[in-house]
Amino acid sequence: MDEEKSKRKYVTLKLPDEFVDMVKKFIKEHPEWGYTSVPEFVKEAIRDYILYLESLKESESSKKPPSQ
Repeated sequence: MDEEKSKRKYVTLKLPDEFVDMVKKFIKEHPEWGYTSVPEFVKEAIRDYILYLESLKESESSKKPPSQ
Protein backbone atom coordinates (compact mmCIF):
# COMPACT_ATOMS: atom_id res chain seq x y z
CA MET A 1 0.00 0.00 0.00
CA ASP A 2 2.82 2.45 0.82
CA GLU A 3 4.32 1.77 -2.60
CA GLU A 4 0.95 2.53 -4.19
CA LYS A 5 0.72 5.82 -2.28
CA SER A 6 4.18 6.87 -3.41
CA LYS A 7 3.19 6.34 -7.06
CA ARG A 8 0.12 8.57 -6.83
CA LYS A 9 0.23 11.82 -8.69
CA TYR A 10 -1.39 14.94 -7.39
CA VAL A 11 -2.65 18.16 -8.94
CA THR A 12 -3.31 21.50 -7.36
CA LEU A 13 -6.88 22.75 -7.30
CA LYS A 14 -7.95 26.29 -6.62
CA LEU A 15 -11.01 26.84 -4.49
CA PRO A 16 -12.69 30.07 -3.50
CA ASP A 17 -11.55 31.25 -0.06
CA GLU A 18 -15.17 31.08 1.03
CA PHE A 19 -15.26 27.29 0.49
CA VAL A 20 -11.97 26.73 2.27
CA ASP A 21 -13.15 28.83 5.21
CA MET A 22 -16.38 26.80 5.39
CA VAL A 23 -14.43 23.54 5.49
CA LYS A 24 -11.98 24.85 8.11
CA LYS A 25 -14.90 25.97 10.27
CA PHE A 26 -16.60 22.59 9.93
CA ILE A 27 -13.39 20.72 10.83
CA LYS A 28 -12.88 22.93 13.89
CA GLU A 29 -16.49 22.69 15.08
CA HIS A 30 -16.85 18.94 14.45
CA PRO A 31 -13.72 17.08 15.57
CA GLU A 32 -15.90 13.99 16.08
CA TRP A 33 -15.88 13.47 12.29
CA GLY A 34 -12.12 12.96 12.40
CA TYR A 35 -11.06 15.35 9.64
CA THR A 36 -7.69 16.98 10.24
CA SER A 37 -7.16 18.92 7.01
CA VAL A 38 -8.98 20.65 4.18
CA PRO A 39 -7.46 18.32 1.52
CA GLU A 40 -8.59 15.26 3.47
CA PHE A 41 -12.14 16.63 3.69
CA VAL A 42 -12.26 17.65 0.02
CA LYS A 43 -10.95 14.29 -1.24
CA GLU A 44 -13.61 12.43 0.71
CA ALA A 45 -16.34 14.87 -0.33
CA ILE A 46 -15.48 14.43 -4.01
CA ARG A 47 -15.29 10.64 -3.69
CA ASP A 48 -18.64 10.50 -1.86
CA TYR A 49 -20.35 12.81 -4.36
CA ILE A 50 -19.20 10.73 -7.32
CA LEU A 51 -20.51 7.57 -5.64
CA TYR A 52 -23.78 9.38 -4.96
CA LEU A 53 -24.16 10.45 -8.60
CA GLU A 54 -23.35 6.94 -9.79
CA SER A 55 -26.00 5.50 -7.47
CA LEU A 56 -28.56 7.96 -8.86
CA LYS A 57 -27.70 6.88 -12.38
CA GLU A 58 -28.08 3.21 -11.44
CA SER A 59 -31.36 3.95 -9.69
CA GLU A 60 -32.72 5.79 -12.73
CA SER A 61 -31.69 3.02 -15.12
CA SER A 62 -33.45 0.40 -12.98
CA LYS A 63 -36.72 2.39 -13.19
CA LYS A 64 -36.83 2.34 -16.98
CA PRO A 65 -39.08 -0.29 -18.53
CA PRO A 66 -37.25 -3.04 -20.41
CA SER A 67 -36.83 -2.43 -24.14
CA GLN A 68 -38.86 -4.68 -26.42
